[in-house]
Amino acid sequence: MYIYSAKGVYEVCRFSKQPKANDFYDWVYDLLEGIRLGNIGLKFNVPKTLSEALQLASDLSKQLEDQKPKVQMYDDFMNSDSLMNFKQVADTLGCGRNSLMKVLREEKILSDGNFNKNHPYSQYIKADLFKVKITPMRTSNGLESICTTLCTNKALEFIRKILDKKKSLQLELQAG
Repeated sequence: MYIYSAKGVYEVCRFSKQPKANDFYDWVYDLLEGIRLGNIGLKFNVPKTLSEALQLASDLSKQLEDQKPKVQMYDDFMNSDSLMNFKQVADTLGCGRNSLMKVLREEKILSDGNFNKNHPYSQYIKADLFKVKITPMRTSNGLESICTTLCTNKALEFIRKILDKKKSLQLELQAG
């Protein structure tokens, strides 16, 4: 494990050949420049006295204590082996099933081919984000295999991040 100082992160970005590193470096520069010029205000509530600091520490400790059951429930959920279909994932994330699957196809997470539409690409199966359940079914054409894609709990967090990123991009486009 490597631990970098803030300056070290900037140095890595400066010499990296990755486009993301340039974007990050530009973002940090713009942020620091905005703070320097007073265009971006920092919203830190720094205690001015010892009693204010102790009160803040007490408030934060109580807040952490109040959140323990939620954190434990989230950890238990994320570490369980349960699987969800796309409707359950969409309901959990507050979006429509078809919209969710469309986003995942656009992001090249699910295939959009005719034969295996909405099946995850192998790297996402290997990353333990999806499971494909194969069920034999007797039809008028004989015995066929029906494939159902199911999402792991790990996929739920992965998909939420994708949707959040999409929402923030849409908001930026609307604002600009």
